[in-house]
Amino acid sequence: MPRAFNSIEVIHGDGGVGSIKKISFADEKISYEIRLGPSPDGRAISKTTSKYYPLDGVDINEEEIKIGQERSGAMLKVLEDHLIQNAESYV
Repeated sequence: MPRAFNSIEVIHGDGGVGSIKKISFADEKISYEIRLGPSPDGRAISKTTSKYYPLDGVDINEEEIKIGQERSGAMLKVLEDHLIQNAESYV
């Protein structure tokens, strides 16, 4: 996996909550903007924007995008559950 990324750059913020990071993948680029905020029930609401920059001649179909969104959502759910279960560690 180390060669999967060319660089990770903080575009806005300090790398914490509300930050925007630019992740450049090897040979192609996908930009994710993930915003997290509180929900009325104490959990989190996430809003994600993805921008794909495929190589010339490479097409990304809707099914691949949907799979990527599902994986990203699952990863955020695991993160949210961990933070809730270990809230005292992040105060």
